[in-house]
Amino acid sequence: MKIVIGGAGVVGLQIARQLIAEKKDIVLIEIDGDQARYAGERLDCMVINGAVNNISVLRQAGLDNADYFIAVTGSDEINMISCAMVAQHFPTLYKVARIRNIEYSESIYQHGGFMGVDWVVTPEIETAQAVIRSIEHGATSDVMVFQHSDVQIRSFTIDAESTLVERTLEEAGSLIPIPFLVVVILRGDTYIIPSGDTRVEKGDVLYVVTTRRGLDHLFDALGKHRRELRRIILVGGGRVAVEILSHLYAGNHGTVFDSQPPGRQPARRRDPDVKVIERDKAKSRQIADLFPKAVVINADIGDDELFEEEHLDLADVIVATTEDQELNIVTAVYAKSRGIPRAIVLVGKANYIKIAANLGIDASVSLKNATVDSVLRFIRGRSSVSTVYSIFDGTVEVIELPVNEHCKAAGKRIRDLPLPKNSLVVAVIRNGEHLIPRGDLEVHAADQVIAIARSTDIDRIQRLFTVPA
Repeated sequence: MKIVIGGAGVVGLQIARQLIAEKKDIVLIEIDGDQARYAGERLDCMVINGAVNNISVLRQAGLDNADYFIAVTGSDEINMISCAMVAQHFPTLYKVARIRNIEYSESIYQHGGFMGVDWVVTPEIETAQAVIRSIEHGATSDVMVFQHSDVQIRSFTIDAESTLVERTLEEAGSLIPIPFLVVVILRGDTYIIPSGDTRVEKGDVLYVVTTRRGLDHLFDALGKHRRELRRIILVGGGRVAVEILSHLYAGNHGTVFDSQPPGRQPARRRDPDVKVIERDKAKSRQIADLFPKAVVINADIGDDELFEEEHLDLADVIVATTEDQELNIVTAVYAKSRGIPRAIVLVGKANYIKIAANLGIDASVSLKNATVDSVLRFIRGRSSVSTVYSIFDGTVEVIELPVNEHCKAAGKRIRDLPLPKNSLVVAVIRNGEHLIPRGDLEVHAADQVIAIARSTDIDRIQRLFTVPA
């Protein structure tokens, strides 16, 4: 498979890095000479220093024999124009564009393939959805949800007081009477695909899979109780905050403050109490006009008197969404020190996710990861993958995919599958039921499988479950 990527910024580099790991043929186009050299020194692929909206550059990149064109430059207009050029000259390619302007992206959705774009990635919408998922589940952790079941993956950090410190995962399972599986452990700057005798250490970040209700019970057992989040503070009035507010006030948030049993229609609840802190006066006015039910405070979150004057300490959760990720982390830590029980932050750098977890911040959402996952979901979706999550800066992925009737895995027990090293089947969904994937479990055609593996092995995982033997 050949993929041409326009733009070698942080998103373009991450997409390229993960696809190169899968042995895809990647060509990067970057107009900035220094950035093009940077990419060329770090990636094993062709890098062309040129404009992505130049037809001769596109031909030089080899679009005549490519499968996908992905435009992720910093300009919405350039991304759309380049997709339109590709649609005109190379009509068989799939075209993906990152578009940050919500009005542009809505126009493309409404007109179906407007300007030749097959898939629109709007980072702010993807990120806001991740924040809302966390709020819906009590902001106890990051949340990975899947399309075909209520199975979830959530993460939590082991502190010094945890009952799990210095215990093996087998011992942890006997302490907590809930069926769950620890699928990966982040320890320092590396990750571990654990076994039953893996010992838990202070500072570990554990990624755990089970059903939504099982995870609620698990967090209760660990002392992190789910609570109603009615009083919300949003720090920053940018696009992510606007998308979060749009969801909260759209009338579709009945489950945000609810823990109803599956299948029961939640009762209509009143709107949440939201305070927005934004230091830019024009943005404050705009948000106040768009969302009259929200309390908009034109102030600097760093103001020492702000918490007392506006009674911010009474909030249930603070969500820091400014473009300054260091400010987001500091704000969240300070808010928790003032007694706000839950905190969610927007971050960019991968190592900041671990830093935030070690500082007691409940959930971190990465704008970059949300964008990359959306692009990969489209590419993988062409071969039946329905869900993609990247973790550890893209070195590991979690995917959800169906089992093909004639694939190598169908009819075999999990222990007999030729799974790549350091990969794991973390859940099997059969007729809507979540099955614990023990070694003697036989994989059936039409099952849905959730697997975790290194990015370098994702293609092998896909072939194992979807390609006819």
